[in-house]
Amino acid sequence: MDSKPLKVLMTIVGVLAGIYVARHVVDWFRGEPAVPAEVLTKQWVVQSLGGGELRLEAPWPLNPTPVELPSTISKNVESSSSLSIEKDGLYILAARLKMIAAPARLRGRPAERPPTSATSPGRSPWTPRRRPRRSPAPPPTTSRRPSTGNAESP
Repeated sequence: MDSKPLKVLMTIVGVLAGIYVARHVVDWFRGEPAVPAEVLTKQWVVQSLGGGELRLEAPWPLNPTPVELPSTISKNVESSSSLSIEKDGLYILAARLKMIAAPARLRGRPAERPPTSATSPGRSPWTPRRRPRRSPAPPPTTSRRPSTGNAESP
């Protein structure tokens, strides 16, 4: 009893069942710990970081945590502070880094080398260069080609 409509119906049912099962398997693998509802409904704690420069709200009081930075970054950090907590499947971290001000660079050159335009007489290295204005293109001429026909001109 091989009928074409029955095969089509069974294929459609199989595809739909496969989609349903695949979606639930992926959700099961991706499952994250559920956040308790009380975290979302209770009053959060307001805290400040970095001497009051940064204020934040969190579900629990955050604890001071040391900041470990690579040596290439830590040599440029003037001060740092961070607060963190791990509770009920959530990890909260807030950090503030105050960087040491780097010397300004002019036009991409190192700060210790003056720009080459400073050696030009009458120019300051701070004045922008002006490009000469381009003159507008001349309007197109509307002359007609001379005719090569046998017509005589008056």
